[in-house]
Amino acid sequence: MSPHKAPFFDAYQATVHCEVKDLLEAFEGLTPGSQYRHLSRVPHGYAFGNSLDDADGQMGQFWWGGRFVHPHVSFQGHASHQAGMLLRECFPTHYPSRIDPVLIDSMEPGAYDVLQDACLSIARDLRVKVGTAGDHLVTFEGRTLRLGSEKSTALLRLYDKAAERRAKLNDPDKLASLPEHWARVEAQIRPHGREARLAAASASPEALLGSARWLQAAAQAIAGLDVPRFDASPVWRQSDHDRSY
Repeated sequence: MSPHKAPFFDAYQATVHCEVKDLLEAFEGLTPGSQYRHLSRVPHGYAFGNSLDDADGQMGQFWWGGRFVHPHVSFQGHASHQAGMLLRECFPTHYPSRIDPVLIDSMEPGAYDVLQDACLSIARDLRVKVGTAGDHLVTFEGRTLRLGSEKSTALLRLYDKAAERRAKLNDPDKLASLPEHWARVEAQIRPHGREARLAAASASPEALLGSARWLQAAAQAIAGLDVPRFDASPVWRQSDHDRSY
């Protein structure tokens, strides 16, 4: 279970305006025993890359070079909150392309079904697109419910966190310590535009839950959070030509 109290970051991806060596040095001691590993294949057209690993596996990746002026960092999973906070402290000028704030973790038996009902109620009332993955009918393994679109600014995901962790762990002691029931609800925020990304770089996990009206409603219904609107999309400004017309 995460040591952080929700909302917290479960993924953090950003372009950072700094030197590569400064970025790598800042993250060297992120967790005990963490170390860099060279990536033989680097995505998205970058020329070079490192992963940062610890005893629990890969925490994140760093990409740089090629046609890109500034390095990019991508964290997902257990060290994402710590990485996001370190990035904000050491490199305030960065531009997140994706941040996943966790809304709630529940270890109660039947929590997935209760949270699913709440999510579907929001989807029906506010006409939000719904998607599913995993087995929802027989074994109930790997269940995931999505609200919103992967390509949109805001997405909400409910999934069986215990099943996800069991699939990744090989250590019998760590497997035995996992809770039998563990349902997680998290958002995925993709800020659009320079201004929105810069604002997201300092916004709290809770504040980012205001990135869509239906997401605000979900935060209230599921976790009792009353979050103000956060503009994660480009600000539209009327052109001089349009005003004249």
